[in-house]
Amino acid sequence: MENHRCSTNGRWQNKRYEGALVINTHGNGCVGLFFGVPDAPCISATPFDATGFTVTHVVRPFSSDGANTVQLPATNCYFMMLYLDPAQHADVLKDGCHTAVRLYPEGSVCLVDLGTGAEIVLHSSLRALCFFMPKDLLAELGAPAPDLAIKLKCVRGTNDPVIASLSDAVLPLFHAAPTAKPMLRHLALAICAHVLHTYEDVSGPHSGGRLQ
Repeated sequence: MENHRCSTNGRWQNKRYEGALVINTHGNGCVGLFFGVPDAPCISATPFDATGFTVTHVVRPFSSDGANTVQLPATNCYFMMLYLDPAQHADVLKDGCHTAVRLYPEGSVCLVDLGTGAEIVLHSSLRALCFFMPKDLLAELGAPAPDLAIKLKCVRGTNDPVIASLSDAVLPLFHAAPTAKPMLRHLALAICAHVLHTYEDVSGPHSGGRLQ
């Protein structure tokens, strides 16, 4: 188990994570690299045999030199961000145009499908938990049949006190010993179940997989 660093106000702090449940930040769903914070602490659980759930704690100061673009590559996952502090950013559309800058309040979530990737431009500093949820994992939890896909609604700046509360239990695990892995697994299942129950798009022809 490697020890990694996190950035707080531009200063690197390594000892905080000695012996903690922190995994390699350069893969496995860890997204710090794409936010310009390659050593952001990241923890992961595997609720089922082949699909992993990953959480990255991103602390990213606003850059005065204009380097505030975040590009997430296309992958077969959903991405959810819980804002630990208020933040402002705009979406970058496929044609390169920017949407209006939106305020994301503390405790709100942004949920997007990374099937074609995503890109934003930050207009403030960012402190958030970034959840990486493979579609295969969500399908194992909620699909009515193995050949039917789960589709979630994309939301931006939506107040979600359940995710905020569950995240309060996730945050201490960045400093916890590896023996805390079962706790992260239980929290991963609870978070995914809530996401399915709350944000599943049931308007399509293959609805019916939602958890009740």
